[in-house]
Amino acid sequence: MNIILLIVIILAILWLIFHISQAGKKKETEKKNQEEMRHQSNEAIMRPERKLHEAEKKRWEDAYWKRK
Repeated sequence: MNIILLIVIILAILWLIFHISQAGKKKETEKKNQEEMRHQSNEAIMRPERKLHEAEKKRWEDAYWKRK
């Protein structure tokens, strides 16, 4: 009886450790995603010329496909 109780307790502790580590990974992933979104928004604000390059590229691609 004591051995079964010991095994159950060990499994419960391992299960708890696993879930705590998974929660930590989820938080870390969410934090990383938020930082990436913040970086992208800052990039759009600080480098408006990138939008100009993208618009020019789009115009070039549209002209290319019209020629085809």
